[in-house]
Amino acid sequence: MKKTLKIITIFFLILFTSFYTTTFFTKAEKNTHVPVQIQTKIDGLLEKFYKKLDNKYSENSKKILILEKINSRIEDIRQKKKPSIKFVNILNYLQEKIKQKIEYYKNITKNEKIYWYNINWSFLPKLDNTKIEIIKELKTDIIRYPGGTVSQYWDWEKWISTKNPNRTAHKLNDLAKLQKATNAKVIFVLNMITSDLDNQIKMLKQAQNLWIKIEYLEMWNEFYLSWEKHSDYVKKFPTAREYVNTLNSWTQKLKQTFPNVKIWVVMTWREINNKHWKDWNKIVGNNAKNFDAFVYHIYSTWDTLKDVENRIARYKAVKFQDSSKQTWITEYGAHSSNKQDKIKLTEKLIEFVKKEAQISLIHFLYKKFDDPDSFALIKADFSWLTKLWELFNNK
Repeated sequence: MKKTLKIITIFFLILFTSFYTTTFFTKAEKNTHVPVQIQTKIDGLLEKFYKKLDNKYSENSKKILILEKINSRIEDIRQKKKPSIKFVNILNYLQEKIKQKIEYYKNITKNEKIYWYNINWSFLPKLDNTKIEIIKELKTDIIRYPGGTVSQYWDWEKWISTKNPNRTAHKLNDLAKLQKATNAKVIFVLNMITSDLDNQIKMLKQAQNLWIKIEYLEMWNEFYLSWEKHSDYVKKFPTAREYVNTLNSWTQKLKQTFPNVKIWVVMTWREINNKHWKDWNKIVGNNAKNFDAFVYHIYSTWDTLKDVENRIARYKAVKFQDSSKQTWITEYGAHSSNKQDKIKLTEKLIEFVKKEAQISLIHFLYKKFDDPDSFALIKADFSWLTKLWELFNNK
């Protein structure tokens, strides 16, 4: 904060030195507008200042805070110093230009799109420097930890999935190492099935101690599912109402503990008329509290473009409408037994998802008859990233 105030002070010194050592006003311009020469001077100084701001801070929220402080200081000068009408005009112009820049940064933040690839950490091999360099080649924006279904059985203190304890263990230190190397944001998918709130807060605080920012929390994974392999979900949450009741108790404490965190709640991308799924989105959307975004997963499981279009249509039909909340799609993908068809189908989904969601993570599954758990990732240009395919396939 001291550095921020120093920046603001230097900025004002430059401005006021410029204004008080140069005489720009003419009689014709008295008490009316800011002369073009002064406007040009202000614009030039502001552009230099914005450039320094962009170089110093990557987060738009910090830039907005600094500019709002500057405008607040300008208002203090207006109220306390009672400057002449000529100087008031200058202050008005300066404030208006800064307000425009604040709105610019706010719009970027609001419309900022984040893309990457979903990872099930229980599948990841040990993260040595070579593998981290491979992942860096993907220009990682965001990392989801520890994944989807695996998150509900993830023991962060033992670093494994309790359902698959023989897979490679990954400490929080591994996440910290990858995050530091890639400078990516982190999504934590919290464990509600085999853990509790206090334990999950303990995990998040431990992550903070490793210099991982607690920015995004996904409130569990696909709890609307009711198939046999998801029987734990149904026992925990027989309907959406039980999910919402637990959700609200968690989000309240999470927001108190991590005031700046963004919380996402689970929504279904299709309607199924059974007790567990029925009206899930309406119940969650109308009753959930202390959250920032709805999260959806969209998958196409047949080998046709028609099925992809059908899945998108079903999602649109049940999407909860609330303009105050963002839409995040943290899993999506298309299945096909043919690699090239899979790429073509996935392209169709990507085309829709990139327009629809502020944050999206592709889950590019490629199942083989002899190894149903193997999978690969693709680059944004839809070509195979051979190194990663070999990395995961060998695992």
